[in-house]
Amino acid sequence: MKRREALKRTAMIMGYAVSASAMAGVMSGCQADTKTPAELWKAKALSDTQINTLREAAERIVPATEGIVGAKDVKVERFIDEMCASYFEAEETEAFKKGIDALEADAQATHNKTFADLEPAQMDGLITKIMNEAVAKKDEESEIEPFFFALKGATLLGFFSSEEVGENVLNYDPIPGDYQGCVPMSEIENGRLWSL
Repeated sequence: MKRREALKRTAMIMGYAVSASAMAGVMSGCQADTKTPAELWKAKALSDTQINTLREAAERIVPATEGIVGAKDVKVERFIDEMCASYFEAEETEAFKKGIDALEADAQATHNKTFADLEPAQMDGLITKIMNEAVAKKDEESEIEPFFFALKGATLLGFFSSEEVGENVLNYDPIPGDYQGCVPMSEIENGRLWSL
């Protein structure tokens, strides 16, 4: 499957992959501050180390490929920081921070490096580990979802709600025309979903 097809399918099911707090944030207009230069931007909820770990982990979930931006390109870590600061419940934010800290601690213990300094294959190994742990716990009753699912959901939400992806990866029409509710995907322009 090509990446564009995978993005299209992910966009269709993304609504099921994020928490109610995250969806409320997007519906309220949560956006990443992508204009402030990196050296001037300050996180609201996460530490610098957490931001660096988050930036690289998000890029492993949605990497840049030929012709398509990745999570780092659209500054997903800034979007997630804003969500943690303004829209997530306190327990969700605390669990998310603990998950990032655990991922960083695992990188230090396993490779004696920060997560951001690891090779891509090493990052993938640690991400796969937390994914497997989350899958093993998915049937357990808990008010807070496992960290991997929260990370993946927030990353996808930040990626697909970014202006860059909305205008350049998905179809975008700032002045929509008539509504056609049931159209085969093959008839949609460029075979891409519409951005909101």
